[in-house]
Amino acid sequence: MADEGHLALLKQGVTSWNQWWQNHPRVHPNLEGVNLKEANLREVNFCRADLREATFSRGDLSMANLEGANLGIAMLEGATLYTAILYKANLREANLYRADLREADLSQVDLSMANLREANLCTAVLEGATLYTAILYKANLWEASLYKADLREADFS
Repeated sequence: MADEGHLALLKQGVTSWNQWWQNHPRVHPNLEGVNLKEANLREVNFCRADLREATFSRGDLSMANLEGANLGIAMLEGATLYTAILYKANLREANLYRADLREADLSQVDLSMANLREANLCTAVLEGATLYTAILYKANLWEASLYKADLREADFS
């Protein structure tokens, strides 16, 4: 369950959130299950945050720092994650249908069983990422870096 204090702070805006985060870098924010549908979270710092089962559908997370964040089973359908940093994040079973992940850093990310159907991964970095049984139907992988990515049983059909 989400920490109400963390949610209240986030509702004050990205600038307030990032200032708080800069002063409390060792805290692991808990926003599990929050509904931030269509929210403007551009440049937000969610490094190591617990965002399991959170909803960010059609939200703007461009240039966000989600390094090491737990986004397992999160709803990111149609979300914009352009140039976002997701290094070592957990996106296991996340719904990224039609998400914009252009130029995003998805290095060493767990995308096992994730729905990336029609996602735009153009020039994204997926080096060492796990895409085991991920759905990549009609995903745009033009010039994406997939060096050492695990694509076993991924669905490209």
